Amino acid sequence: ANLSSSAPPYRDSGKSSINPAGWSYSYRQKLTPQQVVDTQQAWQGPVTVQRNVTLSWLAGEVWRDEDDNCAVVEWIKQSDDMMPNGAAQYKVFTLLRRISPDMAEGRLRVASFLQPLDAAYIEANGEAIA
Repeated sequence: ANLSSSAPPYRDSGKSSINPAGWSYSYRQKLTPQQVVDTQQAWQGPVTVQRNVTLSWLAGEVWRDEDDNCAVVEWIKQSDDMMPNGAAQYKVFTLLRRISPDMAEGRLRVASFLQPLDAAYIEANGEAIA
């Protein structure tokens, strides 16, 4: 489901499941003309393909202080049959601060790591690019 308040609403017609590999989500996606060329097909109008994405939790660490504030760092691997290299890795940072007995506010940051097949991998030369 699209939970972003800035994104236009859409009908979620995918199917999700939990399995030993992680959380999986499958749905149909329209390809752009360039994606059709990239997948070595002849462009004959709009094409839809089945897309399968799986998120696997690799590791995590949790810290909590005496005021019940907490920080969580998690490593996530995303496998996607439509990605050029098939997978991406992310580090997810979640910070929660208790502001009342029944309420907390938080921040979420996601860092994505370049893979050898990413266009900017060589140019980055080990430096952050965004």
